[in-house]
Amino acid sequence: AVYGRSLAEFGGRGFEGVAVRPLADGSSRVALLWEGGYPEPTGLPRQVRDHVRDLPLAPRVVVHDLAAGARNVQVGGASILSDVELQVPRPVGAEPQAQRFRAPDFVWHQWPVDGAPQWGFLALISSGWGSPPVPGSEAECTKVENGKTLRWCYKWLQRFTVDGKAWGEPFDLDQVLPEELRSVNWEGMGWFEEGRTLVLVYDEKIARRRVSPQEAFLLPLPAGW
Repeated sequence: AVYGRSLAEFGGRGFEGVAVRPLADGSSRVALLWEGGYPEPTGLPRQVRDHVRDLPLAPRVVVHDLAAGARNVQVGGASILSDVELQVPRPVGAEPQAQRFRAPDFVWHQWPVDGAPQWGFLALISSGWGSPPVPGSEAECTKVENGKTLRWCYKWLQRFTVDGKAWGEPFDLDQVLPEELRSVNWEGMGWFEEGRTLVLVYDEKIARRRVSPQEAFLLPLPAGW
């Protein structure tokens, strides 16, 4: 499947996740995740850099169906079932110093909504600032590593309905991650046991690895999820 220019990378931000689930007729429902977050200034054209570098972009989910056996499909226009922004949390502070969320990966997930099981998304969301906050300000991350406050502060799980609305409270991964791996760049997530256990993976430079060998982390779904 080929996607149009409106879904292309911008300012170092682009598609990071894909989630697929089977439908009864043998086709697949495909969801793609455009990560969002603060654009990277070095990835922006000079003409627009000063206008958009401090404006965080919302994560975006595009959904379409793919028929069984389909090949060389051009996706766009009427073939798009939905195109929504995820209503990610907004920590305190003013942009660009405030922590704002991007979404590195997600999975399809089904849970009771208004008493009936409905499909939605369970997303891995990660926050960071666009410009360093003033020390001691409300926007500054309260977490410290090697004597420095963290730029990438929060690593959470959040459920979203198919129209992009946040459902319930986020789950802070600091509650369960090993201390030495809490601040690594968690980038990937999938089902290890669908509907019950997630598997998380992180991205880091080998020369700076926290543990050897590097690890994947298995996370049973929080109670009630």
